Amino acid sequence: MDLGLEGRVALVTGASKGLGRAIAAALAAEGASVAITSRSRERVAAAASAIGARPFVHDSADLDAVPALVAQVERELGPIEVLVTNTGGPPAGPDALGFTREQWRAAYDELVL
Repeated sequence: MDLGLEGRVALVTGASKGLGRAIAAALAAEGASVAITSRSRERVAAAASAIGARPFVHDSADLDAVPALVAQVERELGPIEVLVTNTGGPPAGPDALGFTREQWRAAYDELVL
C-alpha cells in the first residue's frame, strides 16, 4: 500500500515495543524517516535497529523536554510531518476494567494532557 509517506518525517513516542513499535515499523516500511522514543535507551536502540528508525531517549511524561526532543529530531531528520503520541493507557493487569477512578484518570492525563 502506498500512503504517500516516502521521505516524510514521522515521530512515534513510546515506540520501543507493542503498538508503538508496530506503527513505527509500518511507517518505515512506507518509506518514512522515523524517529522513535522510549524512556529506555536499550529498548529504543534495539527497536530502532530492528525496524530502521532513529532512536531518541525521551520520557513522555516530561513535558518540559518536548521542545528539545522536537528540535533534535528536526535537526537530524527534518521537519516532523507525522506525529503519533503512543503513550498512556490503563495500567497493566488481568482485568481491563478493574482499575480505580484515580488509575484511569492518571492514564488519561498521561495520554491526553
